[in-house]
Amino acid sequence: MSLHLVFSPQGMRSCLARWSPDDCLILIGDGVYGANHIEQTIVEASAVAVLDSDAQARGVSGSEHRSLRRIDYMEFVRLTEQHSPIVSWKD
Repeated sequence: MSLHLVFSPQGMRSCLARWSPDDCLILIGDGVYGANHIEQTIVEASAVAVLDSDAQARGVSGSEHRSLRRIDYMEFVRLTEQHSPIVSWKD
């Protein structure tokens, strides 16, 4: 079970090319803009988390993406402890 850290919309496209159903994605920084593309993919929304502080800083509202789980830094750390390998995507 890989953990994919997505830091940009371009990184989201690269990540999705290598994503598998048992993987988890976290949208971080400008990667939160990639939330707009999740509904158009085969990725289950339950496999995607958005770092809440980054989403708030960029004006990405929760009402637009209710199915995506918002997490704080503590949950982020917990997910990094549970998954291996951890892959970063920025492109």
